Amino acid sequence: MRGYNTDRFSDKAVIYGTAEYRAILDWNPFRKNDYIPVSVDWLQVVGFVEAGRVNDTYNFDLLSDMKFDAGISLRAMAAEVPVRVDLAYGDEGMNFWVMIFQPFDF
Repeated sequence: MRGYNTDRFSDKAVIYGTAEYRAILDWNPFRKNDYIPVSVDWLQVVGFVEAGRVNDTYNFDLLSDMKFDAGISLRAMAAEVPVRVDLAYGDEGMNFWVMIFQPFDF
């Protein structure tokens, strides 16, 4: 969950859900610009919410005392590489994430 520290949640059982709204912007000042060495194919703004919990076993306790966060992300496809900058807020404060490439490798 992006609104919490990376090592905040660790246990044997987990429940997690997220919802995102993604919008590709028509405005893109970086597309085929002579001053920028890398072509940026698109810019995307994303609003998201997440909910989750960990527990030592899979049971209905996973559904109680769930943690929530929400945030906004700016994403770009630069030289066929996805780049993300996320800002998320949860009960324990605010976190800033930067990701390059896909979070999952297929």
